[in-house]
Amino acid sequence: MEPNLPEFGVWAGSLAATLLLFVATFFLSQKFLAIAYFVRAVLAVHATALLYFLIWPSRFPHTPNSYLDALIASGIGIITIVPLLFALIYYILDFGLLKKTFLTLLTMMHLSLFLPVQVLSSPGASEKCSVYAGALHRLRNAAPGAAYHRVLLVGNDVGDPPARRAEKVSPASTSQHAAPVTAPASKSDIVLTSAGVLRWLAS
Repeated sequence: MEPNLPEFGVWAGSLAATLLLFVATFFLSQKFLAIAYFVRAVLAVHATALLYFLIWPSRFPHTPNSYLDALIASGIGIITIVPLLFALIYYILDFGLLKKTFLTLLTMMHLSLFLPVQVLSSPGASEKCSVYAGALHRLRNAAPGAAYHRVLLVGNDVGDPPARRAEKVSPASTSQHAAPVTAPASKSDIVLTSAGVLRWLAS
């Protein structure tokens, strides 16, 4: 697979946006000086990428497949070192062992669920990550009344295998075999539950 290099129009537009943002940082007031320096640092890193694609575009080694491999490997690595990171910044605080363990497991579980979604949202991931696609497809159909995860997964048919997306089922053909729909969890219930967990962790 060949690397996906930016076209000249994309490169020129990115260069123009970088220069405009860099000039705009000089019009910020003194109280935003720290933000101005941060933006300039980010733009400097982006400028090195623009310079690379201007001088050595043929040497760009990364392909979509290698990008996905690196994304999965880095995600697994971050999940693995979560306890070590928390040992440096969270375990030193005066919280109970149960709370520390719960927050560590919650963070690792969140990252474990987020990584497949992030990989699937990348271009060309449907062929390489069919296992993740099947898992998300089963998750989407697991609870018909869970509207909050349907909003995340139904859009653009994410999580459906290609054969499923190709089927066009009419509402009339599905109405006879439709499963009973339970009441979806309200947004206020989810917010209250999350707020209670956060208060418990901070107490």
